[in-house]
Amino acid sequence: MSMLIGIMIFSCSSNDDENGERLLARTLQESYDQGALSEHITFTYENNVYTSTTFYNSSNELTYSSKWFYNTEGLLSGIKSYLPNGELDHESTISYDTFDRIIRHQVTEEKGTYTTTSNFTYNSDNTISVITDANGNVSSKTYYTNTSGIIFKEVGDRYSVEVTYDSDNNPTQKISTLGTTSYTYENTVLKQGVVLTLWRNVFGGEINNPVLWGNSLDDYADSYGNKYVIREESPSGSNRYEYVFDSEGYPTQMNSFYNNTLTSKLKYIYE
Repeated sequence: MSMLIGIMIFSCSSNDDENGERLLARTLQESYDQGALSEHITFTYENNVYTSTTFYNSSNELTYSSKWFYNTEGLLSGIKSYLPNGELDHESTISYDTFDRIIRHQVTEEKGTYTTTSNFTYNSDNTISVITDANGNVSSKTYYTNTSGIIFKEVGDRYSVEVTYDSDNNPTQKISTLGTTSYTYENTVLKQGVVLTLWRNVFGGEINNPVLWGNSLDDYADSYGNKYVIREESPSGSNRYEYVFDSEGYPTQMNSFYNNTLTSKLKYIYE
């Protein structure tokens, strides 16, 4: 099935920030399992900064919630996640150096019974070393940066991945221990608004922070680019994304498919 890009034309009375950027209020996601609705997720923003997430089951019952916190520099300092009864279940804290680079990320899960701590060292040869202690199980990996200063390779104890980017830092190919993934992009509409600046709004100007925060180039290689990926092809299958844009080029909806089966619907709600 071919990719469809729809342009929805309508007049917009939403508020803009001081730079003329439209403010995103929230995104609403519906997740599907074999065609049946399984979950609702609401992502909330303030001034285009991600602040909270709430999860509901198919019966609209609250199952989980998270709040994001920021330091005085406007950088993400931690996340707290709660069970439906309000009990704290998951907490993370992030520390930065004087250059706003992540140097430590600690995550405590399962009501404090499991802790993972990652410490990052920035080396003179443009690599970043990571030592992770997961409840006493210690592992290491190294990230490599290219001439543009972005991470393009990750080498760990058991897993490695290397990414090729285009001139705008959009991944075009990802080769990992598990195989090769290729990417296809929508080339007529570029990202704008919070869809482009989300990670910068969360982590400031240090472009590698999203990869280091997730401690995974595999998951966050697309945090650098300015295009909407519409297809990912890998040995395990195909992910396809259908976007609808308004008259100003802002996304209003995105549907995701895995091997042509609908997995989620995402709506963008602007102020």
